[in-house]
Amino acid sequence: MTLSDISIKDPFVQKIIGGVVILIIMVASWFTQLYSPNKELIQEKRKTLEEFNLKLQSVRLQAGRLEEIEAELEVAFIKYKLLEKLLPTERNVPDFINKINMAARQNNVKISRMDLDPSEIMEFYIADPYRMEVVALYHDFGTFLQDVANLPFIATTRNIQLDRAASGQVKALFVITSYHLPQAERLEAATGAAGDRAPEEGTPQETPMDPEAQMRMEARSG
Repeated sequence: MTLSDISIKDPFVQKIIGGVVILIIMVASWFTQLYSPNKELIQEKRKTLEEFNLKLQSVRLQAGRLEEIEAELEVAFIKYKLLEKLLPTERNVPDFINKINMAARQNNVKISRMDLDPSEIMEFYIADPYRMEVVALYHDFGTFLQDVANLPFIATTRNIQLDRAASGQVKALFVITSYHLPQAERLEAATGAAGDRAPEEGTPQETPMDPEAQMRMEARSG
């Protein structure tokens, strides 16, 4: 059969042509009445769907790292608990003075003056500065600062000013800052993916060196 054999007057052919015309009218009507007026809305919904798919892929990747994240959180919480041991719950002035005086006597350092400056509230802790003036031989002053760094709590030294004194000694002006963390601000258990179980004390495998010495070293290097 060729095109010349097809008659437009044929009822079957007329039905086919009518169906095609109706389909064209429906498509044109959908485009002009539904798609075109809502084109921007459709594009916005498509963009939202793409963003949702990206977020979904990100969540799936994070879910795959859940065990790794839990392990990292538990290690971080153990380090935090070790650091907590070096932070008293309040500013203990008598204990600080006693330990500083002991370090001074052991290193032949004479404390001429010690003033308490107001505590400074920081983001995660409270700093307790002490303004000091001491007289000693230069070498003895150096070993004194070394002993201060090894106190059983975190203490940092800053703003050191040295002047000559009698008998070959030096007069040193500086600030020693200790730190404390109120009980209300302390974490009692790990939060988040690691659960609520507080970690046990560090084992030899977890802490190959003395924990307090390790945290003092990290605090000084920070």
